[in-house]
Amino acid sequence: MLFDLTQHEPILAAPASCSVFHPYPDELPTGRQVTAYALDELFAEKLRALIERTRPRDLYDVVFMLENHSGSLNLDFARGLFREKCRVKGLDPPASAEIVAVVRADEELVSEWSNMLAYQLPQLPPLPPMLDRLPTLLAWLDTPAAAPAPALTAPARQTGESVVAPAGGTYWGNPVPIEVIRFAGANRLLIQFSYHDRSRVAEPYSLRRAQTGNLLLYAWERGAPSIKAFKVSEMSGTRATNEPFTPRYSVELTASGPLQVLPTSSGSGFSTRWTSRARASTRASRRRRGPVYVFQCPNCGQEFRHMTNHSRLRRHQTTFGTSCSGRRGTLIRTLP
Repeated sequence: MLFDLTQHEPILAAPASCSVFHPYPDELPTGRQVTAYALDELFAEKLRALIERTRPRDLYDVVFMLENHSGSLNLDFARGLFREKCRVKGLDPPASAEIVAVVRADEELVSEWSNMLAYQLPQLPPLPPMLDRLPTLLAWLDTPAAAPAPALTAPARQTGESVVAPAGGTYWGNPVPIEVIRFAGANRLLIQFSYHDRSRVAEPYSLRRAQTGNLLLYAWERGAPSIKAFKVSEMSGTRATNEPFTPRYSVELTASGPLQVLPTSSGSGFSTRWTSRARASTRASRRRRGPVYVFQCPNCGQEFRHMTNHSRLRRHQTTFGTSCSGRRGTLIRTLP
């Protein structure tokens, strides 16, 4: 565990109270929260770090936050925080073009992009496209602010469809294969997968639950004339490539929270383990009276149905066939 302590950084925004993201088998006391930096202040310091030291992680974080969490940021407020944070360190607040020039001229950023960042991510996004997007992403920093680019629309939603993109903290290490899709979308990277005996490359945009119960991925396949809906249960071998794409639609794959996916058909690269024992347990529960408590393993995402409200989980395996260490589940819903 690493603590970074300072006496010289004033806190300018009111601190936020946040829940602890805890994907481990031991339980934390319920309802407990911690005091943390406000997101706007955290972002302002990260943006200042981009001109102070220009490390790969600083650039990645700034681009990631602006492309995926801009709706959670008050950019007008963040602009003022950024300027004050610069003055605290004796820096003249730069315009967006100056920041872009500093970043593009930094040779160490280029040489260390892979060394300092690749081990932290499932797939390393290439640097040049990120640098190309930076001027547009930072245009809000100038006064008067540049006119924002027209917002992209989401893929058309069919009757009964609901978007599957829960909020929360990202945990890229969660062994749920479908997280690969969300990571790729959040980082504007193409995905490659097998579907109906064909290898495909596509731009991922949205995960949706259809009225039929099927989980669908809306993606624009390379060479296709329009966006398509792929049944996730029939996809396999999905991986994020390091090839970027320019979005045609807004990306609804919010990079946050372990994705909660109900079991799909066996044999899929994304199916949750759904054994005969689990099916028998489900049939037995239907014959009994009283509520059924559904607990989810915080490590692997599997769901367990209990006839009593207790969180202890039996020994089980992940979707990769390895032993899961999760022994305490989180109650996610109650069935009648």
